[in-house]
Amino acid sequence: MINKKILIVDDCPDSCLMMQVILELNNFDVDIANSAVLGLDKIINSQPNAVITNHMMPNMDGCELLRCIRRLNDYNHLPVLMVSCVDEAYITAKSQYKFNAFIQKPIHLNQFVEIVKKFMVDDLHENGLKYE
Repeated sequence: MINKKILIVDDCPDSCLMMQVILELNNFDVDIANSAVLGLDKIINSQPNAVITNHMMPNMDGCELLRCIRRLNDYNHLPVLMVSCVDEAYITAKSQYKFNAFIQKPIHLNQFVEIVKKFMVDDLHENGLKYE
């Protein structure tokens, strides 16, 4: 069974809208947070099945958001997909915590949906998923 409630955390309204529309067209329930701080609040209050976060955001970036999620006892298991124009190796080196999937920007819509569906259906892999 597919867990379908996804929280998108991104400070770019256009990116949020693009991901929201394509995911909703594929029968996912989507919530949006335009900052990592708002994202943490929505994680606690709306309990999504997964989080898709941008890396580069003001005040708190996606790596810091991931660190906060992993430190929340009730939510440290929450799958997190990182989307970024920054190289995956840089983000991996910067973060002491692992994200579950990485999607390189610019996002190709069909590939994005494919990786999100696979991510939501599969058991989480020890080494995460990567799709470029």
